[in-house]
Amino acid sequence: MLLRSTRDQNVMAEWRRRNVEYRAKSFWLWFPFFGGLLLFLGCFLYSPGMLPYVLGFEAINLLMIGFYLSRYSSELLRCPHCEECPFSVYGARQLRDYCRKCGYWLSDDISGIFGIR
Repeated sequence: MLLRSTRDQNVMAEWRRRNVEYRAKSFWLWFPFFGGLLLFLGCFLYSPGMLPYVLGFEAINLLMIGFYLSRYSSELLRCPHCEECPFSVYGARQLRDYCRKCGYWLSDDISGIFGIR
């Protein structure tokens, strides 16, 4: 199987911009995550009788965060060259810095090639 590999600085710059925009727009999700975690730990230490209610709240909290991230990331993180998702959502071991559909590199960061983040 032949693979085409193209390094375009404009595509890499746009990919960097999209990643920064995604991180900035999804940063607020850390607050409900850690808030729910602190509520769970506080309830676990001080009021074990409320634990089932807090576990239910935390489960709903995590489901809402996951739903928002899945909806938002699928719309934003597209390859700047071909406007397709450059990697499979379920392919955890795939390169995230290379678009398999059009053959463009999305990042110059060599740590992403070896899976070191």
